Amino acid sequence: MYIYQIKKNNKKYIKVFIYIYKILKTTGKNLFFV
Repeated sequence: MYIYQIKKNNKKYIKVFIYIYKILKTTGKNLFFV
């Protein structure tokens, strides 16, 4: 059940990660060089 909950909540975390990644990509290019 624990693994199922992680898979169920993955979409939420992926959306947050993409949102933060876009912010860092636009505003923090100099600070966070990837």
